[in-house]
Parts: sequence; structure tokens; C-alpha cells
Amino acid sequence: MNYGRNKKIAMDGIRERGARIYSRKSFDCQNKSSESRAFGKKLNIFRAKLFSANYPNLRLLDLKIRLRIRIRRFIRNNWLRKATIVFIILILISSIFTQNTPIIQSATYTFVQTDWTVGQTANTAAHPGDQTGWDEYSANDADISATTEVTINSTAGSDTQTTTADFSAGTVSQTAVDSNSVALDTTIDSWENTLVDSSSYSGRDTSTALGSDGFARISYWSANSNDLKFVQCTNANCSSKNITTVDSADNVGQYTSLALGSDGFARISYYYSSGYKVAHLKFARCTSADCSTRNITNVDMTSGVGQYTSLALGSDGYARISYYDSSNANLKFARCTNTNCSSKNITTVDSTGSVGQYTSLDIGSDGFARISYYDVGNTNLKFVQCTNADCSTRNITTVDSTNSVGQYTSLDIGSDGFARISYYDVGNTNLKFVQCTNADCSTRNI
Repeated sequence: MNYGRNKKIAMDGIRERGARIYSRKSFDCQNKSSESRAFGKKLNIFRAKLFSANYPNLRLLDLKIRLRIRIRRFIRNNWLRKATIVFIILILISSIFTQNTPIIQSATYTFVQTDWTVGQTANTAAHPGDQTGWDEYSANDADISATTEVTINSTAGSDTQTTTADFSAGTVSQTAVDSNSVALDTTIDSWENTLVDSSSYSGRDTSTALGSDGFARISYWSANSNDLKFVQCTNANCSSKNITTVDSADNVGQYTSLALGSDGFARISYYYSSGYKVAHLKFARCTSADCSTRNITNVDMTSGVGQYTSLALGSDGYARISYYDSSNANLKFARCTNTNCSSKNITTVDSTGSVGQYTSLDIGSDGFARISYYDVGNTNLKFVQCTNADCSTRNITTVDSTNSVGQYTSLDIGSDGFARISYYDVGNTNLKFVQCTNADCSTRNI
């Protein structure tokens, strides 16, 4: 191998290439700033030294030259230098925050109560430590306590349950126990009776409604004094109450029916019976909670009317009253058009035979009356669906004609808008019930 000749050829190639780079850089330097020219001058001196050097590995020499040129160009590129500096600053800032981020740790502890001997304290479990085998506790209810046994305190004292048998039917039968819990038995096995009015022969023809306070309001007839009376109960069992004589004019107060107005005060329909020829229907609007103040109105002065009254309030707040006309043996209906019922529209609803006793009235979803009543002549249960406000148009249906049925009716309207009626079967001395399945009760289940 002619090493000297090859070296000379290679060096000539390097010098020729360096001359081209030198020529281009020299041209570029003429158009740059003084700083760039100084750099170019240094670069040319460096190249001249490099070309005159005697390197055995010429390829490595060429790579080193090109690498240094590229590094110089990168440093001279102003925007790239700024971007690099910003990137480095961002890395430093993020590393600071990352190092200061707290580490969140969690743990779950299970506390097991195994002993009740110490009794109730205000102490609570605290971490760290082994929390099994507690011998004290904190109660949520002052009426529950425990030591070696559980005690449920009652009004009269405390009832101590010591065994499963006690819970089932032992010390106190109103407790129950299963595999998961101990509970009080909610079964009601007693009730409380209250004597409301101890006056002789008081309490016939009663009617009851509940006030917004949840306590009862009762209208009734005192047969001893022949008066209409009213009770405002002021507690749940009516052991506390206000009793008022509402009307004492002659013989009044039979066949009472009561409803509560939007003001919370009672509305009462009743019968005035001082002599057959002057017997008529009356109405009282209470203007106070105990009815110590009220307005009384004669609704229908036709002789012999007003027995078996039933009252409900329309959407206008005015009374609707069904009642029996004993003079003509008809069913009648009064629609009051003001609060005191001094203005009203009266309609004879059914005059077929002897009808209209034991009436019961409710208001349908259309705002018109529904009335159940007894057909005396045929001993049947009948029903009226009024189709206008005064009941001058209506649908009348014989609901039950089996034997002698239909006395003592009571009616309510279901969520489907159809009537439900309870009544007495005289022939079989049974209680019966009918579910109407359409508006006029022409279809029903008995």
C-alpha cells in the first residue's frame, strides 16, 4: 500500500473542501456584524492549522470539523437559545413544586366491642393502638344504658332484658330480638277511652272531623237539654277540651253533620224538631275554634224537613247538604251560595216512593255531589250522581236490592273518582260494602 500517496490525496481533498467552506464563510462574514467577522477570522485560523496537521484518521478529522461548525451555528441562533433557557427554567420550577407536594396516606381501623363491664363513659377510641376488646362505650340515647346487660328505660322506670327469653315474651313482651338486632315491638295492644261529656243523655247523632292540629272536633245532640253541642279537643285523646252549647233554641241538634272550613272552624248542619209542623233544617257556621261565636241560619223552613243531614264543603268553601223531607218522603239537596248559607239553591233530588233516609254525601272530582241513601218503600240502597252544581240534573241508581238493605249508609270517594259505600243489611243483620266501578255506580262490586 502506498500510504504516502493516499495520505496526500486525502489531504488534498480536505484542503479543497476546507477551502470551499472558508470561501463561503468568508463571504458570509462580510455581511455580518463585527462580532461575526471576528468569529469567522478565528474559524479560518483554526482551519488552516487543521489542514496543515498530519492526522492518520482523516474521516474523524472531517467529522470533528463539521460538528464544531454546527455547534457554533446553534449558539449564534438567538431564538433557539432563548427557548432552551426558558425550557430549563420551567424544569427547575416544576421540580421545586414536585418536591414540596405532601404525600396523603390513609388507613382503615376496625373497633370491636367485646365487653360492657366498665359502663358508659364519654371516652372515644383514639389512634394509634389496638382498639379491640373495649370495655366501655358511649350511648346515643339517654334512655339506653348497658353494663353487663342492656337496659331500655321506660316512662315508669326501666325494663331490664337479661336473656333472649326476656326479649321474646319474658320481662317485657313489647321487645323483639332476632339474629341482627333488638327492637321495640310496635304492635298496639291497648287504647285509651276518654269521657268527653258526662252530662246525662249527651252524645247522640255525633259527627267528627280532625283539625289542622290533629285533634278532634265533634258535634252532637244533648238529649237531656235538647241542645246542639260542640267539642274542640285540645289534645290527642280529648282529655283536654272546650265544650260549647251551639244552639239551645227549643228542641235542636239531632242528625248533626260536621265539616271544617278553610279557616279551620266548624260548619254544622242539623235538625230543628220543636213540633212536626215547624221542623226544619238549620246550619251553624262557627267563627271561632271552640264555636263560642257563630252564625246560625234556617236553611229550609219547609215543615218536616232536615232529618238525616249530611254535609260537605264545595271547592268554593260553601256547604252542600243532603237531607230527608219527612213530609213528602223525598230526598232533598241544598247548595249554599255564601258562607252562612243565608243564600242557597234547594232541589228535590228523588221523589219516587218513600226515599231519602240515612243520607251520606261527598263531592266528586267534578265538584258535584254524590249521595247514598235508603229507599224506605223498597228497602233498597240507592245512589245519586249529581251532574250539575244544584243537582237539578242527576243519575239515580239502585245499588243493592237484595232483601232489606241500605240503612245507616256512609259514603266516600276513592282516588279513581268512584264511590265507596258501607251500609246495613237488615235481612241478614250484616255489614255490607259496595265499590262502584263507574261514576253513576251502575257497575259495582258488592
